[in-house]
Amino acid sequence: MSTSTKNITLRAFKIENDNLTTPHSGILSLLETTLANKVMTVDRLMLLNTEEPDRDLLANFTWATNNTYMFGMMLRIIPADRGGVIDDVLFSEKKTITITDINTGNSNQSQYKSHYYFAIDNNHVITSLPGNQYIYRLQTYINWLLQNVRGNKMFHLTELTKLPEGLSLKQIKSIQFTGDNRLSVTPTDSSESTSISTKIMNITNDLLRHIMDGMIPIVWMI
Repeated sequence: MSTSTKNITLRAFKIENDNLTTPHSGILSLLETTLANKVMTVDRLMLLNTEEPDRDLLANFTWATNNTYMFGMMLRIIPADRGGVIDDVLFSEKKTITITDINTGNSNQSQYKSHYYFAIDNNHVITSLPGNQYIYRLQTYINWLLQNVRGNKMFHLTELTKLPEGLSLKQIKSIQFTGDNRLSVTPTDSSESTSISTKIMNITNDLLRHIMDGMIPIVWMI
């Protein structure tokens, strides 16, 4: 059985810190406090606006050792009655398919529309959010999620588009997600004999630790 691969571009953002008396944004402690109280997913569902029933959800998250950063997965959810579902059996049994053949749910059901991953520490956010989608999507959700603990402070994410001095993208050849949910990062330097390979569920224990702790070339692969 062949294994399909998919190249994915990671985008990096700086969390702006407007307080000159603190070394960083302090966002992790606020996330830790909030998520300890919002245990059920329904507490983390954010309605996009009053006219659109679509919602964003921090569906899954896990913390690195000592809570130095958090890895999460965001879902965009739409009501089931706004999208159709086609039974696969119809493809082999019918010559044509009509609207009446398409099943719809009801307003009490939900459908998954899209997803993306992100990792966050007190200074940066790394995300697989596609380049054609604004980071305001995640920024708005974070500020909404933390509204009860952040006071008047609003968190702003600024995209990092400039490589740190002395750093070259030649150090990284590719970042790939494969069909078995395994992520592989391969350096181009032939002197590097190892590559990082980890399942998505274990990503914080392996790859992201290197990214957050100084393996910066991956962060700036925009």
